[in-house]
This record gives sequence, structure tokens and C-alpha cells, in this order.
Amino acid sequence: MARMVESAGELNRRIRIMQITSTQDAWGAPEDVATEVCKCWAAVRDASYRANESFSAAAGRTVEVVNFIIRHVVAERYGVRPGMYVDYDNKRHKIIGLYNGEHGRDFVTLNTEQVQEVSG
Repeated sequence: MARMVESAGELNRRIRIMQITSTQDAWGAPEDVATEVCKCWAAVRDASYRANESFSAAAGRTVEVVNFIIRHVVAERYGVRPGMYVDYDNKRHKIIGLYNGEHGRDFVTLNTEQVQEVSG
């Protein structure tokens, strides 16, 4: 099986990894704020890379799975974990898992999903 990323040169898309933190607004009410964890370079493998990864979920929702491949050291240094999200192409992709199988310790794949409500 060929590796998904042969070299760091394939990491040619700039992404931001974000997390939601709870704070208080000026009146003391709780509010959720998006906080940037880091910016990094990534290889992006969307549904067109694996056609079966875009599917219709429960009524009225479409789930698109996108895999972002980043350097292992970035994931480790910034504590990237499920529940955070990737901000890419003006879309928010929730990280649902990390996988470093065929990449060894060089690269990590962030498995993400984006859920869109479909009106109909």
C-alpha cells in the first residue's frame, strides 16, 4: 500500500486548529469562544479522495469526512485531540480521531467530519 504522504512537500494547505473555550462575557454570562491552538501546513484528503466518506446521515443532515495530514511533532507539541476542530476553506471540521498508522512518527492523520443541515 502506498503512503498517503511521501514527503513534507505535500503539506501545501494552511489550516488552523481551534478549540472552544468557555469564558464569561462582560455581564458574567457564560459564552463559548473559539481559540486558536496553532496554524500549520497540511495535506488535505477530502471526500473525492475516498468517495465513500461523504454520506447522508440521519434525516436532513449530510456528513462530509475530510482527512488532514499534519506533522506528528505539531500534533504532539500543541496537544491536538478529538473535540478540537480544523478551520479550513471557511468551514469548521470537527476532529473525531487521530491516526498515525502508515506514516509512523512523521505524520498524523486528523479524521474530521463536517455536518451540514439540509433543508428539504
